[in-house]
Amino acid sequence: MSQLGYYFSNLWFAIDAENWPLADFYLHECRETLEWAVRIKPVREDNSGNEVNIAGIAEAVDNTQFTQMDEAIRAKDKVRSITVYRDTMVTCNSCHRASDKPFLRARIPDVPQATTIIFDPMTPAEE
Repeated sequence: MSQLGYYFSNLWFAIDAENWPLADFYLHECRETLEWAVRIKPVREDNSGNEVNIAGIAEAVDNTQFTQMDEAIRAKDKVRSITVYRDTMVTCNSCHRASDKPFLRARIPDVPQATTIIFDPMTPAEE
């Protein structure tokens, strides 16, 4: 899941810079990483021994927030993308609480995780 956090953080900066191809890339990576994480451990136990259906939660996120994010990115709608990003964080934090991991609290990142990526689509790459 830490890899998911990496991609999700970078997604924020791609949206903020309105670098839509990069945002699309990072959203795709988020979706793929979440899919693989769920394959590894689709059900977790909370501290009381109750099963938490992580696969079901992940499927719901993919079918709602990630699908909405995809639509907003394709429409190049920054306002909608930011709204869906924030909604996704709420859902992530709810899942963390359900899994007895309330200490894993997602937030809007201050700095991108990928410091070597140019997020501004108008800035030329150094060659």
